[in-house]
Amino acid sequence: GFYSFAKMNEPLRLTLEDGILALRSVLTFRTMKNVCIDLTLRRDDHAICHHALSVSAVAPGETVSVALPEALLSCEANALYTLTARATEGEFALAHEAFVLKAYEPVSVQAATISWQKIPEGFAIRTEDVAFEVHLTDARIHHYTVHGREIMPLGPQLSFYRPANDNDKRRRGTWSDMHLHSVSPIIQEVRLDGDTLVLRGIMGGNARMWHSPFTVAYTALDDGHIRVKLGGRFVNVPHHGRGEWLPRIGTDSFFSADCTRFSYLGYGPDETYCDSRFQADFGWFDAKVADLGFRYDCPQENGNRTGCHAAALLDESGHGVAFLSNTPCDAAAFPGEQVQLRFDYKEAGLGSASCGPEPLDAYVVHYLPYEMNWVITPVDRDNLIETAKKAWDELC
Repeated sequence: GFYSFAKMNEPLRLTLEDGILALRSVLTFRTMKNVCIDLTLRRDDHAICHHALSVSAVAPGETVSVALPEALLSCEANALYTLTARATEGEFALAHEAFVLKAYEPVSVQAATISWQKIPEGFAIRTEDVAFEVHLTDARIHHYTVHGREIMPLGPQLSFYRPANDNDKRRRGTWSDMHLHSVSPIIQEVRLDGDTLVLRGIMGGNARMWHSPFTVAYTALDDGHIRVKLGGRFVNVPHHGRGEWLPRIGTDSFFSADCTRFSYLGYGPDETYCDSRFQADFGWFDAKVADLGFRYDCPQENGNRTGCHAAALLDESGHGVAFLSNTPCDAAAFPGEQVQLRFDYKEAGLGSASCGPEPLDAYVVHYLPYEMNWVITPVDRDNLIETAKKAWDELC
């Protein structure tokens, strides 16, 4: 909220259209003089061009337009290009804005698949570089190992819970009655469809008064990637879902405790939610897992990043595992004896119900059918972006 408030109170508004940067003053009482604009063009996460401009004055309510040099608008490669603009008056910050000039465009490719091995617990994939199992008791990945080191003891499992905060006070009773914090799966069918392992079951609270029939499909590719497709719907929800909504629809995974860094492509660098990203930039970011959230005295929801197409947990040497999606997701990571990764179809907004309204309808998670489609892959810090592009191509 503080970051959105600070953004809202910037005295300048920056917009970019057809190579023209417009500076609009929202002040009504003072002329801003000798305005400096620092511009940085980035390709993926690398700065490739810097430029500085100056405007002698911006009067109250005035809009000043500046033509940008061609070098700041050149987007020749198939990559993410962002342009960051920072306006200052002396030491005083006037505005900050990041513009997405071009997004990576996936190119459809067909990767070869690997056959599954039957084991007592379920099915397994074992290659020279990567090994993991899928157990029939819970339909999730177990013991994901890269080069003999277990990085992800427990892979993604469907989840609908997040800790309630002050804004959720009208909903927390319903969520508690539904046992969202303790849902568990019952697996009803397992089959091999070629080289794709398909598991069907239901996920619900302890009493099964309501449940979510789901299907998850795993396809192992010969480049070490796992393609995951998870979809489902809701049955017997409270009040047939009228006026009710969920905190989230997503997955929980657990990593080894030494995966202490979180790299992602989404809105950042600070905490963002679908209804509170006004202040954020879109791009690649990296942070310590311990720095992603805030330790409230009363534990509650925090630390989310929205609009994510990639989320990777890495150790200090830069090795780890990434979750990659062509469609924007929500992601978060939390430290502990094991590092928890949330990679979500959608997380509800925060709203302002502690002193105002709940989230608007566009920002809540309704009891509607859902489908997630993403790739899990081992990565190194140096090849994260190229690995992500390859995964996006496979998802195309």
